[in-house]
Amino acid sequence: MTMFSISNNLSHVEHARLLEVCFRYADVFSLTEAPRFSHGERLLFEQLQPFLLSKFETRHWFRRYIRKPYSHKIRLFQACPEAKEILASKYKNLFMRSDNEWELPEDLCFFSGKKLFMGSVTHERICYVYPENEKMRAEFMQICRWDIEIPYPAEQIILRDDYAPIETEWDR
Repeated sequence: MTMFSISNNLSHVEHARLLEVCFRYADVFSLTEAPRFSHGERLLFEQLQPFLLSKFETRHWFRRYIRKPYSHKIRLFQACPEAKEILASKYKNLFMRSDNEWELPEDLCFFSGKKLFMGSVTHERICYVYPENEKMRAEFMQICRWDIEIPYPAEQIILRDDYAPIETEWDR
């Protein structure tokens, strides 16, 4: 298994290609509510409401761990063309570096068959891709220059049929 990583922001063209490839393979995507809920975040969640599959709190999400009594507020959405258009109109950078983008939800992740294949952590400039097959690998390689890494299978979140994450020891 191969894992790709990037820590530099993509150009607008590369970012658009990344969303295109992710939505081609994804059936679900997630966004994390920012610690300070903003007007822009509320508007985006309202626009994505028709595609909401699940909303929950957890102490572990992709590459992020938090101690009790705090938790991450996660929303899972159906990855469909309409949701992609809404998301693409708001997200111009993976690591959100323009002033108006700091008001958006964070940590965009994509899932296929309930298993994470692309995860990002906005402020820490982390993005990992776990290509599922050679075709997917080739498509991601065409987007930008990726670093090849040793995979972190423990970070590949798996969702249950009800779209809740499978519990880890960190959640207990």
